[in-house]
Amino acid sequence: MTTLSDASFPPGTVVTGKWNRSRYTIRKLLGKGANGIVFLVQRGENGKHYALKMGFDPVDLQSEVNVLKSFQLQRNHEALRQSGIPSYLKDVDDYAVRGRDIPFM
Repeated sequence: MTTLSDASFPPGTVVTGKWNRSRYTIRKLLGKGANGIVFLVQRGENGKHYALKMGFDPVDLQSEVNVLKSFQLQRNHEALRQSGIPSYLKDVDDYAVRGRDIPFM
């Protein structure tokens, strides 16, 4: 079984969400930590750049997703919307690679 820690994701790799079907092209590695790997990606639908985090453990990643959703709810207040603060969370999905689902956000 392939694990995230030994999988290779070179620039140009296209990550397609299993459920939402959004496509992200990896541009470069930004960092690797205890809970996952972060890449600079370009989203296929709009060409914008985002940070995409692939998690080692779905439970750890879900905890981070919950925090970002909390920030998103706070942002939805009118004063914050008008401040120009960007959205924290664009997509949450799984990437099916070599018979394994890797969660990402």
